[in-house]
Order: sequence, then C-alpha cells, then structure tokens
Amino acid sequence: MGEQIPALIFGLLLAAGGVAGLIWHIRAWRSHREDEQLSGEELRYYRRQFFRRIQTTGLIAVIGVMLPIGANLDIQANPGWSIVIWMIILGLALWVMVLGFGDLFSTRLHARDAISRLKALKQEQRSLEREVARLRAEATGDDGTKRKPE
Repeated sequence: MGEQIPALIFGLLLAAGGVAGLIWHIRAWRSHREDEQLSGEELRYYRRQFFRRIQTTGLIAVIGVMLPIGANLDIQANPGWSIVIWMIILGLALWVMVLGFGDLFSTRLHARDAISRLKALKQEQRSLEREVARLRAEATGDDGTKRKPE
C-alpha cells in the first residue's frame, strides 16, 4: 500500500512530461517543416528526429500510465499479471533508452557533418577574400593609384 502513492505521483509526472514532450516535438517539427532555408537532407534529418522523439516521449507517457497500474496490482493475487505488467514496463524503458542512444548518435553525426560543411565554407570564403584582395591590388597598382583600363 505504501508504494502506491509514490508510484501514482511519479507515474503522473512521467505521463505529464511525456505529453509535454509530444507537444514540444510537434511544434519543433512544424517550425522545421515550414523553414524554407532547410535543404532536403536537413529536412529528412529533422523528420527522422521527430519520429524518434515522438516515439520516445509517447513511450514515456505510456510508462507513466502503467507504473501506478503495476504498483496497484496485488502480486499475491495476480502474480501472472504483475509479471506481465512489469515486463512490459521494463521492455518499454529499455526501448526508450535504445531510442535515446540512437538519437544521441544521429545528432552527433549531424553536428559533425554541419561543422565539416561550415569549415569548407570558411575555407572557400578565405580563398575568395584573397582573390578579391589580389584583384584590388591589380586594379589600383602597387603605388595605390588607380590604373587606367587598357
């Protein structure tokens, strides 16, 4: 009887957090989907991220609902159901962890690719700046006076 109240409170907090996460991820996906500056590759990345995160937060909400159910079952009267409920909760929790690690790995790869693209753009920018400086030097001459076109 003593574990029922904490399980109910924790379960409600998990369920509320899961629902809040669902709302958060839906709003984030909508903003990404409407962003016209994103490339097709980036949009696909955000779509996959959205589905991973929706699944994760949805499962967290389901776990939050199942915890009080598992805590309220009389293990002595219903040992089979207790085992089934707790095995489902454990399986869902493990799947949430797998999804979390997958999201971590995917985000890390995406960030690495973005940093690589940024470095390439900076290198191209430096090259173009050197070219502009060279063209300016040619146009003004070595003494700083403007040369006449030939």
